[in-house]
Amino acid sequence: NPDSQNPDERYQSAQSDALVLAHNVPSKLSVISTPTSIYMAESALNDQPVVHVLDRYNNLATSDSLTRVVASIYTETTSVMRSGTVARAVNGVVTFAGLTVGGKPGDLYKLRFTTEDNSITIDETTGFRLKKVASIDLSYGTIPTNGTIGEVSFSPSASVARNAGILTDSPGTPSFSTGETPSSICTVNSSTGVITVNGVGNCDVTVSIGVTTYFVAASATVTLTINKAPQQTLNLTNATSGLTLSNPTSVVFMNTLPLGTEGGSGGGTVTYLVAEGTCRMAGTTLILGQVDEDCLVAAYKAGDKDYLFTSSELITISVAPASQEDLEIGNDTTIENGGDVKLFTIGGSGSGLVSYEVDSDYIPGGGFANASCSIISGDVLRASANGKCRLVAVKAASRNYIEAPSSLKVFTFSKARQTVSFTSPALDKPVTGDMFEPQATSTADNGSTGLPITYSITQGSGTTCRFDAVQTSKVLFLSSGLCEITATQSGNDKYISA
Repeated sequence: NPDSQNPDERYQSAQSDALVLAHNVPSKLSVISTPTSIYMAESALNDQPVVHVLDRYNNLATSDSLTRVVASIYTETTSVMRSGTVARAVNGVVTFAGLTVGGKPGDLYKLRFTTEDNSITIDETTGFRLKKVASIDLSYGTIPTNGTIGEVSFSPSASVARNAGILTDSPGTPSFSTGETPSSICTVNSSTGVITVNGVGNCDVTVSIGVTTYFVAASATVTLTINKAPQQTLNLTNATSGLTLSNPTSVVFMNTLPLGTEGGSGGGTVTYLVAEGTCRMAGTTLILGQVDEDCLVAAYKAGDKDYLFTSSELITISVAPASQEDLEIGNDTTIENGGDVKLFTIGGSGSGLVSYEVDSDYIPGGGFANASCSIISGDVLRASANGKCRLVAVKAASRNYIEAPSSLKVFTFSKARQTVSFTSPALDKPVTGDMFEPQATSTADNGSTGLPITYSITQGSGTTCRFDAVQTSKVLFLSSGLCEITATQSGNDKYISA
């Protein structure tokens, strides 16, 4: 009591209102909890940050439900803040939800929390790391435009490596398998991923990447379509010689051509086809027609489970004329008592005509003279004297055969002799203007031959005498001098000339 003189006297005032202490203005941030483990990138962090808003005396600003805090990464540039980066205080407590970070697996990321007005900042110092599902980029063969499945053509035991590029971003060891794909189609090296082609079909290859510290295990399956392959070049051959047929190929008339093939692939059946012409197939043998009847022939090999159908080049087969059978003059070569020889031949081929030719340069030996033979009426041999002559027969070429000569053949002739005698006596001292008609006959040992006689002026023709222009069988004397008239019989098949 201020009015009391007693210092020990107590004074009690009336009770005041309750005193409530309040925080000061927000001036600090405090990290209460933060991500410190390994989290999936691009997914909301399993441990979301919690930050308190404090005053300068470290009192929680419990009345603060306005402050907005922004989370960011301050230690690495490889990160990307995807979502949930801003949270608002509720009674001084800032609780983040859905904070999602993308970045490089294994890098250490630390969070910075800053008020939206940039007036307050605090860094957490522990940090966290990211992990991700291993990415896989696997493909084989040629991928068509707008396609996703690679393709290759079948080739026995061919090796197909995966296409160039980074298989995965994970350090994990890849393992390759073909799953349920039959080994008759393909197998794969489990370490390298190299495919061995065994047949046609879809080869499904799965690659598995094992789990590592910062990468989740992953797998991917791709398909390689192994298509039927074109066959190797198919060539037509002569099955007997094994030689490849040239284009064109010529075959001699009356011959056949056994066909075969070289090249091609697989076990498809080979057939042969006449594409054009009169030829025909008898099994695998080509039966040809006549000369100038060309034909086009090809071989066809069917596809099988691994190879496509193929065919050879069309080959032109032409027919060449053949050699004729041996040609011989068939007549007996010794001709006695004269006589013309009706010639004939043996052998030859085709429809070509036979002609005969006397060898005019032939010189007989053994004391024989040249019989001065000639061919009359096309196929009749006549000798003008006794002796020998040589001739050859030639059968002309025809459609399917070339010309064929015979061997030379020598004929020996022994014709009867004849004698020509004048029966008209010569004029005794004819004068100019007189006429004379010469007459003669031919006789042999057995009498007259009956053969016609021809007359010629062999001396004085045109000066001393000449045949009359009107009476042509008579000789007209022109002047004095010598006029010599010769009577000749040319011979026939029985008699030599005289």
